[in-house]
Amino acid sequence: MTPSICLKSHNWLALLPCIALGLVTGCDGVSGPRDLRVVSTWSHVVAPVGVPMPIDLVRLGGGRNATVSPEDVTWTSSDDAIAHVESTPRGLAVVVGRAPGRTTLSGAYRGAAVTVPVIITDAVALDVAVAFENVIPAGSKRRLGAYATFDDGTRYDVSSIATFTSASTAIATVETTKVTDSGDASLHAMAVGETEVVADLPTLAGTPATVIITDAELFAIEVTDGPFEAILDAPARFRAEAYYTDGSTADVTDSVTWSIDIPRDNTGLPIEVEDHGDAILGAEPGVVIPTNAGEFGIYVELDGVEGHNTITVPRERPIAIEIVHQNGYDPIELPVGVSQGLRSWFVLPDGRQVTANSYVVWSTDSENATIANARTEAVFMTAHAPGPVTIVASFGDLVGEFPTNVIESDLVSIGLWYATSPYIVPMGGGLQITPFARFSNGTTYDILHDASYASSDPSGLVVDATTGWAFGRRPGVYEVTVSARGVSETFDLGIGPVSLPVFLDEVTLTVGETYDLTAMASLPNGDPVDLHRFVTWTSGDESVVTVSDERETRGRILAVAPGDAYVSPEYMGNRSPTRVFVLPAP
Repeated sequence: MTPSICLKSHNWLALLPCIALGLVTGCDGVSGPRDLRVVSTWSHVVAPVGVPMPIDLVRLGGGRNATVSPEDVTWTSSDDAIAHVESTPRGLAVVVGRAPGRTTLSGAYRGAAVTVPVIITDAVALDVAVAFENVIPAGSKRRLGAYATFDDGTRYDVSSIATFTSASTAIATVETTKVTDSGDASLHAMAVGETEVVADLPTLAGTPATVIITDAELFAIEVTDGPFEAILDAPARFRAEAYYTDGSTADVTDSVTWSIDIPRDNTGLPIEVEDHGDAILGAEPGVVIPTNAGEFGIYVELDGVEGHNTITVPRERPIAIEIVHQNGYDPIELPVGVSQGLRSWFVLPDGRQVTANSYVVWSTDSENATIANARTEAVFMTAHAPGPVTIVASFGDLVGEFPTNVIESDLVSIGLWYATSPYIVPMGGGLQITPFARFSNGTTYDILHDASYASSDPSGLVVDATTGWAFGRRPGVYEVTVSARGVSETFDLGIGPVSLPVFLDEVTLTVGETYDLTAMASLPNGDPVDLHRFVTWTSGDESVVTVSDERETRGRILAVAPGDAYVSPEYMGNRSPTRVFVLPAP
């Protein structure tokens, strides 16, 4: 039987749910190709001239997906004048368009081959924007990326060919390890202050973006984005999210120390479970391979701060895959140029569903749409040309399909989901701007990942040009411009100092009792805002009552001894004390 190969193209952050090949049965060096099948999981590559597109090979079969050894793969292009392909230090291949036209890419692996059409367009880059977190605590590092917007309305990751610079190296420096398939650039926050970072292409100067370096401290880490009901013996990818005292967050998957242990509760005490599962760590940060059904804990640590989560591994193997887009299970008509989020689910024999995005390999059956994995849990379908298209998710011998139709429809106007008037951001806090577009055929779609963003005054309101994340710096009302496909709309965004209300005049407890206080505050216009993540809790007398400032139990008070004390939340100098009376235990 012919060895299985599948082909996949992905952007800068695209990562396959795979592990070191020697760890999975059915992969290289463990078992032969007799139990594998040939599947082409990438229908085509579309890119403008000069934009690199990383590609890798994957073998499917035996209930597992795995990448193949790069040294065993031979890459060729049927027309090198249209697109050139070459291997990279990371074991991927990179296709770079040289002239508009069509060609075919071939990947050969141990006697088997797979082909994929390549379409190189004549689109011209109009602007280059830095993609990064624009509020960074001093002493930390953040990965930098760059996205170029082209005259045909498309946007591509150009991180690997961009040059990043910082206007003030005393505030933040750019560190780059240049490789062929990815731009490994990071921003190192050196001192509190602000500077500008810009990404330039060889033929186009980029738009500077403001970055703010704060004195915030790391206070919590969360293990997230993975399948918390995992599949036995199949690699799953998780992410570590860090939380800082200024309200900012960061992906620290590559920075934390990962480990596997027994399940524990929020206080760190072991949890009694019926079946203790087990797992091993994969070769890449955040990759975990369950080896025994039951429950186990995943733990991360960075600078003395720990985070964890409990993973459940069913004994049953999945029997089917279902695909759903962000608006539901029904087939959709997607306008050209629009991206939609996709999710996949494993169906177990008892009918339960388990998230499958970390496992499956995505593909389309036509040139009308492509798939991009911004992250393993955030898969997007982008419409390119009118006509039918089927989205396919594959895992081993399981295949799920989702039919859709790409249509021509003009973007008429842009709005904001859940918009107040104006949008409200607490000073010193952040907000995700969530735009949608109305089209001429009457449909409405999320355009969060297709739009660009600009602030009328970055000194008071900083808005990330590519992600739409807004950070309030100074009270006032500012304008945010959201643009997509030649249409722009401007929205008011208000920033105001926050007043903390009195949560309760007083609380009465007996020794040993606990009570959870909340952290809702009021903006100047009277709108409520949840400050749970941002406040710091203190007790005036811990011999009488203590209060937790841990992320999972923040605001929980414990009556220690008879007496009374004040417990206060603090946010940017504002306090709101609550008096707590503690009575003797009966």
